[in-house]
Amino acid sequence: MISRHEMHTMNCLHIATLQRRISKSLWISTFSVLCAVQLLCSSASASQAGREFNEADAELNVTYKAVLASISNSQQRLKFIAAQKAWIKYRDENVAFYAEHYPDSKGGLFYNTDLTKERTAFLKQLLANPPQ
Repeated sequence: MISRHEMHTMNCLHIATLQRRISKSLWISTFSVLCAVQLLCSSASASQAGREFNEADAELNVTYKAVLASISNSQQRLKFIAAQKAWIKYRDENVAFYAEHYPDSKGGLFYNTDLTKERTAFLKQLLANPPQ
């Protein structure tokens, strides 16, 4: 089954192919259409990135709750909560810098997703290796 993203990509490629067939006398029209196609493709990419981040964030939240539930010592729980809050601040500040430093990065959404996946992997390691 073809995903919506794959279908949109195929449509963008099809439209771009059609644009190449338009005569040179319609260049201005072609340019306008190509700008619209680029905007649509860019929007689809951002939408896909948003979905990927939402999935990564949901997995992080599930994993975080599992780790939190596995900690019985109240002081350790408080330290773990503080550590997670500090990590969120770290992630958000890095993403803000990245988005400003690389303005074409769709607001650092891909970087945000990568950092979130890394944190999830770290938390899963905590679950897999509980203290003795």
